[in-house]
Formats: sequence, C-alpha cells, structure tokens
Amino acid sequence: MAEAFPQVADVIPRFTEIVQGLTTAYARGEWQSWVEAETAVRRAFTPDLMAEMEAHIPGWRTMASYDNGQTLVHVCSVFVAMLSSHYYRQGTDGERTVWEWVALLHDLAKVAQKGRRDLTHAFRSAAMAARILPGVGFLAPAAYAPMVDAWVVLVETAVLPTATDPIQDNRQLPTILDGIERMFGADSAAAYILKTILLHHSFSPIPDWPNPATLTDAEVRVFVSPALWRLLGPFLVFDSDGWDMYDAATRPLHAAQLAASLAQVQQLW
Repeated sequence: MAEAFPQVADVIPRFTEIVQGLTTAYARGEWQSWVEAETAVRRAFTPDLMAEMEAHIPGWRTMASYDNGQTLVHVCSVFVAMLSSHYYRQGTDGERTVWEWVALLHDLAKVAQKGRRDLTHAFRSAAMAARILPGVGFLAPAAYAPMVDAWVVLVETAVLPTATDPIQDNRQLPTILDGIERMFGADSAAAYILKTILLHHSFSPIPDWPNPATLTDAEVRVFVSPALWRLLGPFLVFDSDGWDMYDAATRPLHAAQLAASLAQVQQLW
C-alpha cells in the first residue's frame, strides 16, 4: 500500500465530522443505548447530508432505508467502536484509512429485515464497492471498466441455496480474489479494502452469531494472507463491537471470544 489514496475525510468531510462527534459523545457517556444512538444518528443525517452521501456512495440511501435505518446506525456505531479501539490508534496511516473505507462500505448492500440474516451481503457489498472506489479517487487501470461488469456478475451470483437463507459460495473465491488483483493490483489499498469487505462475514468468532459459510482453516491459509489478516482481523472486532457496545452483559464475553478466535487464526501461517 505504498501509493497515495483518498481519505474518507477528504471525500465526505461532513460524515467524518459526524462520526467523530458521535465518538466523543459516546466517550462522555452522553448516549449508551441503541435507542439513544439511533436518535443521535437520525438527528445528524439530515436530508441534505443523505443526498451528499448518495452522491459519493451510490446505494447509501437504499442501505439506510431498510428496517428503520438499522444498518445506518450500525455503520456509525462501527466507526465509534473503531475510532475508540487500540487497533485503530496503533495502526499506520494507511491501515487507518483502509479501515475507514471498509467501515463505510462493508454493509452497503445489506438488506436488513427483522428476524432474518442477510448471509450474502458481504459479497454483494464488495461488488458495490468495486464500482465506487474509482469514483472517489482510487487508482484503476485502463482495463478496469470492461473487467468490473463481469466481476460484479460473478460476485453477485456466487450464492448457494440452503433450506433457510442463501449463503455465499466460497468455491468461487479463487476467481473472485484473482479478479480483484487484476482490476486493482495485488498490494493496492483498493484491493485490501475489497478483500476485507468481501471476507468480513466469512468467520464465526462469536458462537451466538454462527455463519454457515465460515472459511475452513485450509481456506484461510489460501485466501487470507498475513498482510490481509492484519486488516481483516481488527475489522472483525470493530464490526462486532458496533453491535455489542450497547450491551454491557454480552460485550466482555464477545470480546473474549473474538480475541481467542483472532489468536487462533493468527497461528495458521
């Protein structure tokens, strides 16, 4: 990730100001529950700001419309968890910027519905992000345009039906990951962002939230490099804490389960 790449704060500065303000308010104890977070987020995201977000991040308004804005509140909560985390504070400038883009885009295609889980949203969100990144300033080769359409179709159709809800088809990961590297380069910031979004729902660190498409240890060794895990592992913490930060009863337990899972994965290389 040696190249210069855009900052979220430069592209959508008002969003950055909002999540920084939410983080400060949370640290001061000004809001401590999901209901209070929901109120704070709704107050911040005025119609003008929603239009600005949609202009830079196509699909934002649709994402925010599902299940009473649940995913919008979650995304903002992930930012609060991330900005408060020692992983983020100790990360490099490049790592922090990658995490910010991942947090912004990781659930963009999630269809939130009460009582149901969208188990393929990580793949679909990565597909949306692949179209968005060049538009916000990430470098893409001249061959990107004819490649991305075919790649998006591949990712969005990498689905396996089950007796309940469809799941992601991990058999397609070799071709999907190769496509990311062909479009953006193996070691580019855009590639790390897309891979982290793509795989952020491919682990089951919390037993209460099982994922039937969890990667096996052998698949992790093939599909996740140590460099990618340095970004993906902490993001699993941010994403989980974006739900848990309002539940004092489960937060310590889930944090311990995550730490154990991350340590176990770290031993695979």
